[in-house]
Amino acid sequence: MGQVGFAAGFVQQTTFGPGNVEVFIPWPSGGFAQYYRDAESGIWHGPLECTPEYDGRVYSLSWVEGDYSTGSNHGHYNYEMLCVEDHGLSYWFRENVAPFTWHLITNLMNAAGREQVDAWASVALARSHNAFHRSGEPKNEDHEYLSAFVTAPGLANIPLLLRDPERGDTWSTSAATEFSGGGKQGYPPISGKQIENRLGFLGAGWARGTVGTPSSDFSDFREDKTGYADGDDIMVVVRGDGLFVAYEERRTMQIIGAGLRGVPSVIETDRGAGSRPLQWDDHGNYEAFAARRNGGIAHFWRANPAQQHEQLTSVWKLGATFGSELYDEISAVQVSDDQTPAQDKSGSVWVFARVHGETWVDVFIQRNTADDDFAWSQSTTLGHKPESRIYRVDCIETAFDPKKVGPGALLALNGGDADARWRFTVEEAMDLIASRKRRFLIAPPDEDPAWLHIQSNRWGDSLTADWGNTKGYPLELLQICGQPPQPSRAPGGIIGRKWRELGGREALGWPTSDEYSFTGGTDRRRDFERGQIAYCPDQGPMMLTWAYLNSGGGVEFGWGDSDPFSYDKWIVRYAHSDTGPMVPNQQHEQNGIRTRGEMLCGLPDGRWWSFVVEGADEHWDGTVARQGFTIPLEVQFDPPSP
Repeated sequence: MGQVGFAAGFVQQTTFGPGNVEVFIPWPSGGFAQYYRDAESGIWHGPLECTPEYDGRVYSLSWVEGDYSTGSNHGHYNYEMLCVEDHGLSYWFRENVAPFTWHLITNLMNAAGREQVDAWASVALARSHNAFHRSGEPKNEDHEYLSAFVTAPGLANIPLLLRDPERGDTWSTSAATEFSGGGKQGYPPISGKQIENRLGFLGAGWARGTVGTPSSDFSDFREDKTGYADGDDIMVVVRGDGLFVAYEERRTMQIIGAGLRGVPSVIETDRGAGSRPLQWDDHGNYEAFAARRNGGIAHFWRANPAQQHEQLTSVWKLGATFGSELYDEISAVQVSDDQTPAQDKSGSVWVFARVHGETWVDVFIQRNTADDDFAWSQSTTLGHKPESRIYRVDCIETAFDPKKVGPGALLALNGGDADARWRFTVEEAMDLIASRKRRFLIAPPDEDPAWLHIQSNRWGDSLTADWGNTKGYPLELLQICGQPPQPSRAPGGIIGRKWRELGGREALGWPTSDEYSFTGGTDRRRDFERGQIAYCPDQGPMMLTWAYLNSGGGVEFGWGDSDPFSYDKWIVRYAHSDTGPMVPNQQHEQNGIRTRGEMLCGLPDGRWWSFVVEGADEHWDGTVARQGFTIPLEVQFDPPSP
């Protein structure tokens, strides 16, 4: 049978062939290209450039074979695709009849709060519960809903876009905080709460099969895939802190793993009953995949036994790790066709892995053999993967003050060891990257490895780093050659992530100190040119506070996220003076969001400002604040000139 239901990704098994496996990836010259595997011969074809006249740069994409038909369908349907581009999202469809023309329908310029982020990272295109026959018309007269979940580093939630078939090609935006279920209407949010993380989400995968309902007949899927995929939705996400998390309708959020990056994938397979065949009311395993921060792919799986629709007790398990590249996106399918070995118990699981900016895709296969050997092997690489040497960058050369690394200031890259040093100018490095003769890998302190890429904009080409979908990352994280480590470099760790989220050197300036403890314990503070950031673990494992002089001349003070603690209100105490730091002696109370907050103090009345904050709950006998105040922020500003 193969895969159960539907899943988001850049790879799908389609009705063409029937059963061709088709892969679409962003193409460096613009638009996207296709590889496909003929189900009858087992031969791969491609790459085929789908949009040769389109020069828009695509970073990531997700597509489905929907339920619309341009011509006489003969059991085949149009492809529909959403692409992440510089300007936002673009929506495409491909006709289901030769010559299989692609059409750009609309650009979703500001979809789902585009103004809140520098660039989207990924999109997961999700189908609703309608399934199509391999030969015939859709089961329902009405066309299905399509949903899209988009992610961005630093954006605390996952916006949801919905295409209503009654409104044609129009996409609408939801409140962007709850996973209401891939276009399936009338179901409660997953876990009954918001999907939210202050560090943002690097990527998301989505699937729906039979899990969660006894009404889906699994045998229909096993025989001809004409059954409804009417189970609960599952979404797996890689958060900004590297945690791999699963959200499901009506069930509690589960942390699957840690140390991951990029765009993950999840599918329901027809595996999971051991040696016996799966029966009606059985459900296949979930198989989830994500790229590892230090290279390779991690595979996780979870059994979904029958009779556990409301009270699932199974847990996620780490299956294996395989591959070695520093991948950015993963997509998985389970394939069962004429090429599947007859002795195998079920179809093979295929995992496709790609690196941003590259034209090749690595393909890995896990067979379900008669002796239950679930080993992974690399099947092939689609496209030409040049034998390019990998250079690890140790330091950079700059033209100006080390504090002013930016466009035009970067001169050269250096690396190697004492016996074999190398040096390339920026122009030489970009030529080598463009010709795919060299690949440059960087690993700044407190950060994960990342590839260097060429980024084009209106000022020309420049080198940038890519940490699991964070496009256009500044290279000032690298050490300057011949200089000792300086606190004036970009910070790392949890304080560094907040610094970047707030705007980096444009908002707070460069660090003027290393991290230090205020109490002598596990708390941390760091001083910047225009403010300060503190880590306050007594108020929550991810709790931070920050204060800085913003571009409008006011003092911004913020705090969060205090999870697992939440409060009825926040109590902020502050003080300002021209003579020096003071104990906070003025009080401001704030209701609203229970795990974080912020306040703007207006134009500063003095050069010295101090802040603390605590969360409190209202009880019949008064206000109770169990975790106490955060460590103080004591910052000095130069007030703007009158």
